[in-house]
Amino acid sequence: MLDSLKEKCLLYCYWLGDSLKRVLVIVSVSAFAISVAVFLYGLLYWAVLPSTALAIPVRFTFSSCDVLGEPCSYITSRVKLKKDKLQPGHRYNLELLLDVPDSQANRDLGMFLTCTRLIPEHPSQLPPSTSTCSSSVVPFKASLVSLVESLVLLPLHMAGLATSNSLVSISLLEDHQEDRNSPSTALELELQTSRLQIQAGVLKIWTNDLVGIRYQMYHHPKASMVMGVTSILTVWYKSHLAQGGAPAPRGEMKRGESLGPMRSRWLLACAVLTTKCAGVDTANFEFAFLCVDEKGTEVKHTFGDGGFLDEEAYDTEVQCATCSPPEAEPSTHEPEIGRAHV
Repeated sequence: MLDSLKEKCLLYCYWLGDSLKRVLVIVSVSAFAISVAVFLYGLLYWAVLPSTALAIPVRFTFSSCDVLGEPCSYITSRVKLKKDKLQPGHRYNLELLLDVPDSQANRDLGMFLTCTRLIPEHPSQLPPSTSTCSSSVVPFKASLVSLVESLVLLPLHMAGLATSNSLVSISLLEDHQEDRNSPSTALELELQTSRLQIQAGVLKIWTNDLVGIRYQMYHHPKASMVMGVTSILTVWYKSHLAQGGAPAPRGEMKRGESLGPMRSRWLLACAVLTTKCAGVDTANFEFAFLCVDEKGTEVKHTFGDGGFLDEEAYDTEVQCATCSPPEAEPSTHEPEIGRAHV
């Protein structure tokens, strides 16, 4: 009784230690591979996107009402443009992205105008530029959709990793060309509403030659990063399999021939197959054992030729009274058989 309990405890400790070791190795290798893939994608992102593709944070100002505590004026912003950011000879597109909360005030807002005016370097030498306005509206989201989204993303909301926001995309200018004599130094924005609630804003500037994969990387950075990192990991994994999948030619091995450093170890209560086959070709070696139950019936369990790693501990979950290797062809070196060590 005591020996059986001790053997079960040793088996459980062996299984637990092996599982923890595997989990630690998998987590470490995965973290390292993902870090390398993210670094490589960052280098690709930096090398592919041109310097004319810009993303500038926007800060808004307004006049507050003393009584209601709400904006009493239009929401405005002035974005400074560094020198040579808008270069002559290119056709630029300007877009304003607004991250707005999914609140009742924004749902009831309706349409509003967004006006844009470029400030030249020498405004006194040129006639005042006119504003270009475009209409916008907060995307409609049904109450049922908002409820389902909130329930699905509830753990992320509680952890502060997600918010119930909507993205408003406003096209400001298309095919804009800079004046060589007086380039633009600033951009004035005016949202002709006082009820829009804004959490963050980004001004995106890019040229018409930004197409294809570069366009997707610029306008959809998160999705592109996920796809890029996944592609890098997939290519690395397939190349790793291609390099290590085919065993080195070591000559054929007859079934039942001794494997030298490989040993099969057994537990009487439950057969655990442990392999140590470094440097040995096991492609034509049959992994099998004989199981004898309490009634004395002998059954052969086989796992086919090859299929095991060079060093692996595999729990077959076969209950046996005794376990032994199958009868092999005559060989000068018999495989070593013994109890599994924990």
